[in-house]
Amino acid sequence: MQFKDVPTNTNSVLILTTFKASLIFLFFCIPIQTFSAFEIEGDSISRDDGSVITYCLDASLPKQENVLLVILHGSDCNSVTKVASIENELRKSWPGSDLLTIEKYGLGSGLPYSSDGERPDCPKEYLLNDTPEQRANDVVSVLGHLKQHHKYKHIVVLGGSEGGLISNLVASRVDYLSASVSFNGGGRWFLNDVIHSIRSQTKSPVNADEEVQGFKQFAKQILSGKPFDLDMSNHGYAWWHNALTIDQEDVALKIDSPVLLIQALLDTSVSPSHAAAMAKNLESFGKSNLVYKEYDNLDHSLNDGFGEPQMSLVVKDIETWLKGILK
Repeated sequence: MQFKDVPTNTNSVLILTTFKASLIFLFFCIPIQTFSAFEIEGDSISRDDGSVITYCLDASLPKQENVLLVILHGSDCNSVTKVASIENELRKSWPGSDLLTIEKYGLGSGLPYSSDGERPDCPKEYLLNDTPEQRANDVVSVLGHLKQHHKYKHIVVLGGSEGGLISNLVASRVDYLSASVSFNGGGRWFLNDVIHSIRSQTKSPVNADEEVQGFKQFAKQILSGKPFDLDMSNHGYAWWHNALTIDQEDVALKIDSPVLLIQALLDTSVSPSHAAAMAKNLESFGKSNLVYKEYDNLDHSLNDGFGEPQMSLVVKDIETWLKGILK
């Protein structure tokens, strides 16, 4: 990966000119499969701008418990219906619950799955409008709508990678969640997570230093310049600006409901050390509602050091924690 100046016009930006792999796809996604995890006809509500939020509410049959489990996926340009780990693994964190999944702005089940973090068919509507804040707003809107029609005793939000950040944003904004879970969602600042990802995945220390400096210049351009047309790692200017300005520690300080923060220590996509530092700060601020748990032999995708999937182990621990909350 290489950054350089492209002085073409007043809206020029420090851009990523070569990709061995997509930067953001590497560190803000959860395991994806190339097939649909579930086929359920969705419903929709309107946003204030007239666009549509599409969601799927998969009711547990037979009805066992009055619990709604909201699962939020990562940041790549793929439909939530293609994330097989939601149905195959993550839903087991509370068996018998109703499952709610929500599409991102501009995406739908008709978009074919792609592992390309620079896919050329990523919808323009998504590139222009998708941000972490927008996703959090959509979740709050859908939950508010469902609360008018369903009387859930418990609502739990669970997210991984960017979904973990969205989970925290939602929990900081509403007072009706029974609990939330965020795994491998990074530390306080996104910039530190990107730097960790670059250094972890660049073999030469000299090249890593150059990449880090390039990204810092890119971030400075995003934060200090005017908005411009951008498609980098299938994200537009609005996404990059929002991701670089969110203070996740401040977000967590505003959460009053029980929160489980999970961090895998072999993570090369977000920074385990910055996640641990954030958790330590939150503890010093007296946030007794937050529980921080580390896994020393798992990576960002919750695979072990041999590449074997261990998500089921983490999901079982989440279920155990939730049993102490959902009484």
